[in-house]
This record gives sequence, C-alpha cells and structure tokens, in this order.
Amino acid sequence: HKGSLNKIFSPLTPEKRDLVLSYVSYTIPQRAIEKEAAEIIRNIQAKEVKVIGITSALTGEVGRFSLFEEFNWELLNSRGFNFESSFPGDKITFSQLPKSRNQHPSFYKGILSTNGEMGPVRKGRALKNFIKMVSPNSKVVIMVDDREKSLLNVQATLKEFYPQIKFLGIHYTAGLKYQPQSVSREEFKKFWEAICKEAM
Repeated sequence: HKGSLNKIFSPLTPEKRDLVLSYVSYTIPQRAIEKEAAEIIRNIQAKEVKVIGITSALTGEVGRFSLFEEFNWELLNSRGFNFESSFPGDKITFSQLPKSRNQHPSFYKGILSTNGEMGPVRKGRALKNFIKMVSPNSKVVIMVDDREKSLLNVQATLKEFYPQIKFLGIHYTAGLKYQPQSVSREEFKKFWEAICKEAM
C-alpha cells in the first residue's frame, strides 16, 4: 500500500512526517524481528567490540516525552539491547549540526540519533561528528541497516572525511519479509489517517 501512504504523507511537511512516524513507535507495540539479535549483540560486546545504535529517531521533546532519546533507550533496553557501556557518559548534543524542530542530533546512552528521517542530518554526517568528538581513533566501522541508502551515505561520508577507516555495510532485509497480518487498502488508509490526526 505504498501509494496510499505516499498520498497521505504528501501534504505533510518533513517535520510533521517525522512526528507521525515517531508517534507510531510509541503507540504501536514494537518487537525485535529476530529473537537472537540481542544475544548476538551481547556476544559481540563480550569480545570488547564497541557497539552503538544509530537511528533516525527524533530527539528532545516529542509527544508526551520530554526526552525522546530516553524512550528509545528504554524500548531497546527492555528487549535486551544495551549500548551504554561502549561510550559511557552524559548526553552529547551535536549543536554544530542543523536543527529540526528546534532540536539537534544527539548521542545518549549509546544511541546516536539523527533527529528525523526527513530532517537535514543523515546518518553519515551524524556518525562523522560522533567519530570526531567521541572516537577519533576508530579504525573499522561495521554497520547493519535496513536501508541501503543509509549504508551508502555512511560509506561515502567516511570515504571523504575518514578514508583510513575501513567500512563494512550490511544491508538487513529480514524486516522486508515480516508481515504480521494482511490488511485491505481501506483499512490501511484509515489506520494512517487516524495516526496522522492523533500525532498532530
């Protein structure tokens, strides 16, 4: 139903689209696609490999949350994903990067948030600034993402600004095969129209 969703989203500004997508994340139950994922991450961490999360999620005040980064951390932590130990410390706000909704990208409890899928900062630019501020001696970056464009963006950014860093991008496609239930076009349309109304 991609066409229906595009039609619903087309009148919305980029900021409003991000608010709608964020609203879905905290009103619709979320779960890991693969049950083994959290254990795999813990095994990697046990080998003293630094692991962080990188997301397009919004930052700052969103809906009923005064700090959306805390919600994302709690959501992941409740499912066994915890990245805090890699780079412990206080929240980092990347004030040198452009704002969206009067908020900047941030790094909080092991999670790097770009502050919006539709915002002005892509994952490559956010990671570049993270490396500069937090991990300037990085030698290898291995990234798993369900969006190929994000992997290509990070690859191009690292090649330009940190050519000495080896990059391996893994396109995660299991989510494309996950379809919890079949819904009609009309049901799909009503669902997203209601979500848009509530999120605003």
